[in-house]
Amino acid sequence: MQVDFSQPLITISGEPLYEDKEQSKSVLLKTICVNALLGVYDDDAKLSGEEKLRRYQLAGRLYKGGTCEVTTEEVVLLKQLSARAYPALVCGQAMLLLEGKVTA
Repeated sequence: MQVDFSQPLITISGEPLYEDKEQSKSVLLKTICVNALLGVYDDDAKLSGEEKLRRYQLAGRLYKGGTCEVTTEEVVLLKQLSARAYPALVCGQAMLLLEGKVTA
C-alpha cells in the first residue's frame, strides 16, 4: 500500500503540531514512524538482530519522506510501535494516516 509519510500532524483543535517552540518545523508522519521504529522499549532485549535490522531498514526508507510503498505487516508494526512510543494525540493520528484516513 502507498502511504504519504510527509503528512503533517495537527493538535486536537486542528492547528499544526510543531516539533519546536519557534514553530518552524511541523511534525510529520515520517518523524513519528521513524522515531517509533528506532525507539528503545523494555522488551527489546528479546528482539533478534534480524528484527532490529528490519526496523532500521524500514526507518531508512521512511526517513526519505514522501510516498512510500509499505506492506500490511509493516503498517501493523508501525501502529504497534507508535502506540508504545507516543500519547494518544500523536499515535491516534499516525494510525489513521497509516490507514489512509484523514485526521482533520
